Amino acid sequence: MSHLSFDHSSNSTPLVIAHRGGAGLRPESTLAAVENACALGADGVEVDVHLSADGQVIVHHDYRLRPAATRRGGEWIAQPGPLVKDLTLAELQSFDVGAIDPTSSLARELPELVPCDGEHIPLLADVIERIRAAGDMCLLVEMKSEPAAGPAAAPPKILAEHVAEVLIEENFIDQSVVVGFDWRGLERLGQITPEVRRGFLTYPLYVLNAAPPPPEVNQAWWEEGVILRNMAKGGAPWYGAFQPSAYGGSLIKAIEAAGGVIWEPYFGDATPEAVARAHEAGLQLSVWTANEDVEFAALVEAGVDFITTDYPDRLLRYLGRARQE
Repeated sequence: MSHLSFDHSSNSTPLVIAHRGGAGLRPESTLAAVENACALGADGVEVDVHLSADGQVIVHHDYRLRPAATRRGGEWIAQPGPLVKDLTLAELQSFDVGAIDPTSSLARELPELVPCDGEHIPLLADVIERIRAAGDMCLLVEMKSEPAAGPAAAPPKILAEHVAEVLIEENFIDQSVVVGFDWRGLERLGQITPEVRRGFLTYPLYVLNAAPPPPEVNQAWWEEGVILRNMAKGGAPWYGAFQPSAYGGSLIKAIEAAGGVIWEPYFGDATPEAVARAHEAGLQLSVWTANEDVEFAALVEAGVDFITTDYPDRLLRYLGRARQE
């Protein structure tokens, strides 16, 4: 890359990362969303990946197809949507994911979203092609293998092996960061491709500490937290060989020991003190998912390196970097 730097000391402002391509602006996880993020001038795009039934690395967020955002033959699919891992690439690409059911609660949550009829679930390789064409951008690839998803998720090490294969085949390691909540997959990825940058996602602290969630946050996190806390009673499996308890309870020290270069916390956990500790350990700090100016202000003040947002246009405007229309 020519000037985009992964070195936090060389960036005066955070890098703008379009979450799921910019999920508040275009249908999430589609090539239309990726292309819009590129056109806006985002520094990078974040996408989630799964394995299809025939072993293809596909881009989609949920473990199931979402009925409010998925059509076939012009009709919205029924609840519950099928599991992504149970469908082949051809079957997955037979669905239209370019719009949202206007009668759904999801449509009310995303009033700025512009539909893009005819969009289909892309391959990771398709997204890489668009990012490469845009030039000086980075790609954050989240491996969807959270333990709370149970059998709906691909085994983390298997998913990591497939992601590594795509990055190697596409010769796209230099512009990529691979992230995940399940550190076992990240450990396997590092064994295969030690040169790939790895970002270690962490759950919101309130979730693991059983604290009441802030009223504005997604309540689904609280429900998932119950599952995670029960799983953690026997030792949190998602940390793999790098249990924070072995490092004085420090997530940062555990990530450092695992060879990570980026810590990816919930944005509410990125206090100035936490950011400073991460930087002292040589880690960059990338937060998910901030969408409002008041949140941007606190994160910029704290000194984070990446901000992942559903609204890259808002963050670019806040930073004074919006392109003239």
